[in-house]
Amino acid sequence: MKTVKHKTTTKEDNSKTITETEENKRVFLIESKGHQGPSATLLEKSKSTTVGRESHSATLGPESESHTEGFQAYSVSIGDYSLSTTKGYNSIACALGYRSKVKAHDGFIIIAEYENTYSVRKLKKIHTAKVGEKILDVTIEPDKTYWFDKKGVFRIYTDKEIVY
Repeated sequence: MKTVKHKTTTKEDNSKTITETEENKRVFLIESKGHQGPSATLLEKSKSTTVGRESHSATLGPESESHTEGFQAYSVSIGDYSLSTTKGYNSIACALGYRSKVKAHDGFIIIAEYENTYSVRKLKKIHTAKVGEKILDVTIEPDKTYWFDKKGVFRIYTDKEIVY
């Protein structure tokens, strides 16, 4: 199996990046630096990173990562088992996929909770909180990663855990 390593980088204000590759269905790294420079990836195991004021990042594939750093920068991951992180005042990290993870330094987190009924995934509820507030009696701390584990318990994720 051939592996495609694709990298796209932008460094100017208002630069827009959307990258897609068909070969082996993998996108590895997309970076955007500069104010209002959004970035989006569409395939599995892809990574999108933005740095700058109002520089938004989105990933749509499973096992993808979306990272932002900057004032009012929004990070969104939609695929299952994905990660969304953000740093910056009034920023938002949003993870909507099944068993996805979310982390924020300052700002807000949004995470989806699913019901597991006989191998069928059903969206149960969307939870939101500002860093320092609570979701399901868990206080959201800065720079900590949160998720719903296999049992559906909302808690801090540790890097040593196996997600699948």
